[in-house]
Amino acid sequence: GTESDETTIELNGFFDLVTSEMKKRPGSVHIQAGGCGMLRNLPLSRREQAETAMILVLEAMKNHSEDSMVQFEGCHALLWYSSKFPELAAMLQSEENSRVLFKSHLRYDIPTTTSDDEES
Repeated sequence: GTESDETTIELNGFFDLVTSEMKKRPGSVHIQAGGCGMLRNLPLSRREQAETAMILVLEAMKNHSEDSMVQFEGCHALLWYSSKFPELAAMLQSEENSRVLFKSHLRYDIPTTTSDDEES
């Protein structure tokens, strides 16, 4: 196979490793924060993988609402997947997921608007 085929196989293997560890150890804040960070940096091309990643990230954020690294990496991962697969952004609008994000927003005071937005 070509080099890009081999890279795709390696990335798929890495994705499977990260997601299986996150599923196996939902209580480990280090595994969840690291997993969210790794998922955020993986160049996923398949919608199914992105959906799986978003579900795991949201689960990690819900289970570790007090951990700033899980929240930070999780928000970045969700932003990345939502921009790459806009149709998946609808997942974030469910009542439960909105609550997870709102709690993260309140806890870490992530600004939602800038002063430039208010002036226009």
